[in-house]
Amino acid sequence: MKNTNLYKGISIVLIIIFFAFILNINQNDSWDKVIKVIEKDEYHGIITDKFIDKENHNDPTIILSSGKKISLYGQQWDKMKIGDSLSKKLNTTTIEVFKKDKVIQIDLRAYIEHLKKKMK
Repeated sequence: MKNTNLYKGISIVLIIIFFAFILNINQNDSWDKVIKVIEKDEYHGIITDKFIDKENHNDPTIILSSGKKISLYGQQWDKMKIGDSLSKKLNTTTIEVFKKDKVIQIDLRAYIEHLKKKMK
């Protein structure tokens, strides 16, 4: 009887470890997909509106003069003001924010990598 309980206990622990491993792999794949989506996007324009989109998971959102709606990650939204110009080139993960007196570069890949490490 003791051996049966021991085998059940070991089996449960192994199953939990297996699922934790699978979930970790899937989570890393999800972050990599986010980076690929960011790379495929391109936009340029002046920020005409800035708000929290309650219809889209309370995402920080900006609207450009072209009409493009962009959901942002992390603290990027705080660094942008209405009237700033943005440029995000195709196949990159960097947003350039042109302010009156300076240019800020925001590396979205670095932010996503930071989140990946934080979630582990």
